[in-house]
Amino acid sequence: MKFVTNACTAAYSKTAAALTTFTRDERGVTAIEYSLIGVAVAVILVYAFNGDSGAISGPLKTLFSTIATKVSTASTATFSGIS
Repeated sequence: MKFVTNACTAAYSKTAAALTTFTRDERGVTAIEYSLIGVAVAVILVYAFNGDSGAISGPLKTLFSTIATKVSTASTATFSGIS
């Protein structure tokens, strides 16, 4: 019976020491922080450039369309009299 008690005590001590070491280990924390930052950046980019309705892509599409129309109109008006 004493052997079983000693074995249980040793197993408990090793498990407690391993759990203490595991909870104090901060090596993986940095990787988790960087992954959360990466996910946040990805979500922001998807929101900003999501098709025609994105926060950036929608206004950019409108701006480029307006510029293209003005350039086309200006070139047609300028060169319409030249044969």
